[in-house]
Amino acid sequence: MSDLEALLTFNKKPVSIDMVHFLAATTSSVIQVKENVAGSVVSLVDFIKGLITHSNVQTPTLMSTVVYLTRLRSIIPATVYGIETTRHRIFLGCLILASKNLNDSSPLNKHWSRYTNGLLDIREVNTIERELLEYFDWKLRIDTQDLVTCLSSFLKPIKDQITYQRQQDLLLFNAPLHGKTRYCVQDDHHSRSSSNMSIPSLVSSATSSTISTADSFRQTNNYHRKIYSISEKPVERPVL
Repeated sequence: MSDLEALLTFNKKPVSIDMVHFLAATTSSVIQVKENVAGSVVSLVDFIKGLITHSNVQTPTLMSTVVYLTRLRSIIPATVYGIETTRHRIFLGCLILASKNLNDSSPLNKHWSRYTNGLLDIREVNTIERELLEYFDWKLRIDTQDLVTCLSSFLKPIKDQITYQRQQDLLLFNAPLHGKTRYCVQDDHHSRSSSNMSIPSLVSSATSSTISTADSFRQTNNYHRKIYSISEKPVERPVL
């Protein structure tokens, strides 16, 4: 099974909790932050779940978001530390770019601000989007290989499952037949063989019938000709 087939299959799947945790883990790998002991900010997993619920984004948009997060990880130096909400901002920015890049009717930034439940205002959302565009140098194109590389952990089980199913179907197709099924197949084969052994000659029964009819027709015509010739024969009259 090809990677493209697996992508198309994954593309149709509904958003799952495994995807949410994968998105959170990928976002956390982009940058280090100084954890706040008080824990006053909503967890990244809950923040992502809230955005998905409010915006109703689907799997294709989240797939693209993963690609942008992975690109950003290669851009931001590993020695850089963020503040408590940096990962939330990074995820939201990548999600906005993915949504606007893929969908004609993406939510506006004022709507995204509402979806954060007060964590970020409209000014901050605009700044996040603008800064990410500068990080990416406005290059937002995503190809198939980008998706395959970033989503390999999701695609491999799909490929394994479909490959296994195809093998099972092939084994079932080539499995020997037993019992009544084999008996019926053999009878059917025998009837077909008998039919093949009795292939009519070039002169088929229909042709023979036609020939017989033609011969009968000719004989009848000859018979009528004789009768006609007899009846038309001049009668000899006695000489007076």
